[in-house]
Amino acid sequence: MIATFSIVLLIAVTLGWRESLIVAVTIPVTLAIALFLSELYGYSLNRVTLFALIFSIGILVDNSIVVLENIHRWFEMRKLPPDEAAVVATDEVGNPTILATFAVIVALLPMAFVTGMMGPYMRPIPINSSVAMFFSMLVAFILTPYLAIRWLKHEAETLTPEDLGKEEERTAGFLARLFEKIYMPLFKSRLKKMDIFRGNGTASCYFCGAFSKKGCSCKNAPL
Repeated sequence: MIATFSIVLLIAVTLGWRESLIVAVTIPVTLAIALFLSELYGYSLNRVTLFALIFSIGILVDNSIVVLENIHRWFEMRKLPPDEAAVVATDEVGNPTILATFAVIVALLPMAFVTGMMGPYMRPIPINSSVAMFFSMLVAFILTPYLAIRWLKHEAETLTPEDLGKEEERTAGFLARLFEKIYMPLFKSRLKKMDIFRGNGTASCYFCGAFSKKGCSCKNAPL
């Protein structure tokens, strides 16, 4: 409950309280499915299974957040009616979300085949986490768009292309303005990009040498 509340509070601060309510619904639904399947599999509710669920919350909520944030963006742009915007927004991030979900599952699931004394003890972690990740993807694609259409506050009318540019400029957040001022010049200037690469390389070598007992040999490192 503490982990779920922390995530919901973070969403409320960054996106809005309506968006946080959607996340507050999707997380318990996903965890309920995972607990139900754990019960069928014969796992008890202990510290290991609880660790698996708490560990998976930080990952499974990403699916809902990615879909919800894109729907929120499309609602603010008002290019399409809300029903169509939710479908297009979900489809837009669908493939990366599926890829990221199965990448995490593929990374966690081999842990379930560990043998020896620690194998059976740690097996609930990869199984519960993988199950929670898979069903969080389904919840993000099915439940999140539905709740977004029902709960998010949006305007029914669409904007003209001329008004759209003004609306996007008006609703641009702090991070968008910061990105425009700091990062966009780096994309336009080759000299500034090379300076950033050299600075990052120098800083990496410095910290590598500072925290390594033997130091870091950077004489031949390309900057």
